[in-house]
Amino acid sequence: MSHLPSPRGVRTSLVALATALALTGCAGDEPAAAEDPAEATDSPSIAISEEPEPTDDGCTTTEAAADQAVGSGYAFDAPEGWDDATAAMQQMFPQGDLAYADQTDVADGFGDNVNVIVSEGTGLTELDPVRDQLADELASIATGVEPREDREVGCAPAIQQSAAGDQQGIAIVFDQLAVLRKGDLYVVTFTHTADTADDVRQDAVDTVLDSWRWTNAG
Repeated sequence: MSHLPSPRGVRTSLVALATALALTGCAGDEPAAAEDPAEATDSPSIAISEEPEPTDDGCTTTEAAADQAVGSGYAFDAPEGWDDATAAMQQMFPQGDLAYADQTDVADGFGDNVNVIVSEGTGLTELDPVRDQLADELASIATGVEPREDREVGCAPAIQQSAAGDQQGIAIVFDQLAVLRKGDLYVVTFTHTADTADDVRQDAVDTVLDSWRWTNAG
C-alpha cells in the first residue's frame, strides 16, 4: 500500500471500503424505570439555565446535529440510507478516522461508501505540494485519474480527482478530495460501483460536502 511522501509528516492511504457490510439492527431504548412512590417527595423547583442554541456560520458549527456523522473535528450529513461503517474500515486500516456506507444493497459484497483519513500537523499552508502526489497514489490502485475543479469544503480549500478501479472483480469509481485546514489534511474518498447512475453518485458526494462543518472552531 502506497503512502504520500511526507512534507513534515503527511501520511495517508487510499482505502476503499470494499468488504461485505452486514446490515445491523439498533437496539431500542431501554424503558424508563417506574418511579418508586415511596421515594417521590415534593421538592422546590430549581431554575435551570437554558443551553445556548447551536450556531452554524456555514463553515463551522458549535454543535453537530444528532443525526450527523461526526469525525475528528468535523461533521457532515451522510447520504440517505448510509450507516456508520467506521469499525469495519478500521479492521483493515486502523488509522482511518470515519467511514459511512450504504448497507441496504450489498448482495455483491460491496457497499457504496465514503471514508475520511486525517493527517494532523502537516505543516502545509497550501495544497499544491501534494497535488501530484495524491494523483500518483490514486493511480497506483486505479486507472484514468482525472483532476476535477478545485473547490471549498467547509470554507477550506480542497483539490479533487476521480478514477476508475476494480475491487475483487467489482468495477468501481473513486471520487477523492484532499482538504486542508489549519495545517491538517483530510483525505475524503467516495467509492461507488461503476453502474451507479451519475446523478445518484453526485448527490451522495454533494450531500456530504455541502453539509460539511468544522466542529473544532479554534
